[in-house]
Amino acid sequence: MRKQSDRRSVLQVELREFDPVGNAQLHAIRAAAQAIKAARRTVVVSSGSGTGPAHVLGYLGTIMGCDIQLALGSSTGQAAQVARLQEGDCLVVLNIWRLTRAIRGLARVGRERGATVCVLTDLRSSPLADDAHHLIATPIEGIQAGPSLTAMVAAVQAILAEMADDDSARVRRRPEGVERPRPHGRPALGRVFRIAPSHRPTWR
Repeated sequence: MRKQSDRRSVLQVELREFDPVGNAQLHAIRAAAQAIKAARRTVVVSSGSGTGPAHVLGYLGTIMGCDIQLALGSSTGQAAQVARLQEGDCLVVLNIWRLTRAIRGLARVGRERGATVCVLTDLRSSPLADDAHHLIATPIEGIQAGPSLTAMVAAVQAILAEMADDDSARVRRRPEGVERPRPHGRPALGRVFRIAPSHRPTWR
């Protein structure tokens, strides 16, 4: 019982730390969503703890029909992907806790290449602001020893919600193959598993 109470208090503290209602934050979230929707392609770069929210943005954004590529590997691989950006593309940078020289350089290169740079960071005064067209600041303070990702994941979900509200056919279109039966009787994504009266597992 005590562990459950402790977990509840952790969540309450983390939720209090994130105030998504600020006008500046809302403007930045909407602008970032619009930049990703309008881009021919979007590259998402991060390292360390930031790769978690980056995966959320990349996976769900791709399902919405956007061309989103994750660059979360080596600095060399990240640099190669960012170097291919040009005007009309978008670069999303997620940074938590420690800003590496590599991430700082990638943001600068993206800006120089003409891409729209969207930054999600835990510091409003982050050096990344110098190269960001849109900056979303999310706190990472919690009662645990490490950084809390609650606020940044919430900001990513807010961006995705803005993208889903768009009326364009590209974002509204359900991706090809989702919820469509696969060959050899394999269920498509989204099928519900149930136990039939015959006690044999079936899919519907």
